Amino acid sequence: MKIGQYKVTLAKLCSRLLLSFSFIIAGGLGQMAISNEPPKPDARSEQRPAVGNQPFIIPEAEIPKLQDEALGGSGAAAYRLAQYYSFAVFDHGLGLHWMKVAAENGDVRGVYGLGMTLSKSSDRQDRLRAKYWLEKAAREAQDPIASLARALLKDMGDPERR
Repeated sequence: MKIGQYKVTLAKLCSRLLLSFSFIIAGGLGQMAISNEPPKPDARSEQRPAVGNQPFIIPEAEIPKLQDEALGGSGAAAYRLAQYYSFAVFDHGLGLHWMKVAAENGDVRGVYGLGMTLSKSSDRQDRLRAKYWLEKAAREAQDPIASLARALLKDMGDPERR
């Protein structure tokens, strides 16, 4: 195998792993289309964060400050909230909301994460929007995110055909 083939194979493998990971972020996005309104916290968000997810835990007193920063334009704050809600509290609706805010605020991790999540949706409009976010990540991010976005776009094919 040539070096170029190894790179392509590695990119495809990483893309597939991250696609699987997107279900964690989306919580099985399935039929759920993205809206501009944050979802109401469900019963799970009232629970304490899972103990094994220490890297994603945010002290409760910091959450309002991060929300204000995110709504004021901080992509990093929005991405941190997306991780918190998705992986510490398991409120995937709020996780997806903050991932969208991170992407809108220009955080390349959020841009790629939202594109990856939407690419798995059964909704045609979500898949079309996924293409937009993934193309943006491929253009604006540095590797490895740019390479992963290009690989996912290639694997995704035509968003109209699913």
